[in-house]
Amino acid sequence: MPKDFQNMFERLTVPLFPEEEMLDLASRMLAFSGLMYEPQALDKLAVFSEGSPIYVWSLIRELLSKDIKKLTLTYLDENSMKGMTNYVSMLLQQLLKDAGEYKEGGYHTLSAVNFLSTHMAEKNSHELFFRAFSEQLSEHTKETFNDEMNTMTFNHAMGYLSGAGSQVRFPHDTWADVLEGEGANNPFTAEIQTIVQEFSDTGVFETVKREAVPKAWETAVSRYEKSPSRQHEAL
Repeated sequence: MPKDFQNMFERLTVPLFPEEEMLDLASRMLAFSGLMYEPQALDKLAVFSEGSPIYVWSLIRELLSKDIKKLTLTYLDENSMKGMTNYVSMLLQQLLKDAGEYKEGGYHTLSAVNFLSTHMAEKNSHELFFRAFSEQLSEHTKETFNDEMNTMTFNHAMGYLSGAGSQVRFPHDTWADVLEGEGANNPFTAEIQTIVQEFSDTGVFETVKREAVPKAWETAVSRYEKSPSRQHEAL
């Protein structure tokens, strides 16, 4: 959105919840998702979240993706950190790395979501286009990182980027901050600098972006022809 147009609006900031309210809110969010919890874990979650319901929502998505039915204090101690930035950094490490080393497709997925954060308007995309782009990007990450697209690693990350309908977007601005290398203790800083140098500065991202359009359109038309009533949104 152009700066002049943005200036026509008043920016409103939603205040964070106080800790005592977060206790009740987190309890209800967990219960609504069918998750049990230890009382001590709920207390710690209210502290870790620093008043952000998105923190709790992200943790719930994580638990559900791992088929964990109960939030325990041990799980929080081993898998979470206080503050949204720290939590997102840790979550991304779990998604992309295993025992400190990148999983197959980890570098590729990091590159793809960095593109989403830095080269797409409003930092969101249609799912068909983003997948087409990511598939096209694979040959470039193979050359730079010796790492190709891995469907399992990619889809695991996509589980956290699902928006309304077929939209792919970040659940919170903090994701974009981490993926753009911000933060004094950002564990992805070196890799992101390489991604910027190899794919952004050289124009590779923009080239692959243009190449992905015909493929995404082809897929959208094909799906629509098979089921017009269910796939009209893709067009």
